[in-house]
Amino acid sequence: MINLRNEQTFPIDTKKLKAQARTLLGVLDYASFDLGILLATPEDIHLYNRDYRQHDKPTDILSFPYHTLVAGQRI
Repeated sequence: MINLRNEQTFPIDTKKLKAQARTLLGVLDYASFDLGILLATPEDIHLYNRDYRQHDKPTDILSFPYHTLVAGQRI
């Protein structure tokens, strides 16, 4: 399942983004994995970066593992 939440102020084609994410998971052979995507405002991503990574500055992207597997590792 792909969960996507858009908190940006500009429009984005969320159906297309979810389809692209689903394709990527399939290519990586992780089609059965869940993926959560949050499109945050610059102010919010700055706070997430500060609170979760202890870097008090904005960033373009943050990622958090859901599974304990390492990329490329098989179940």
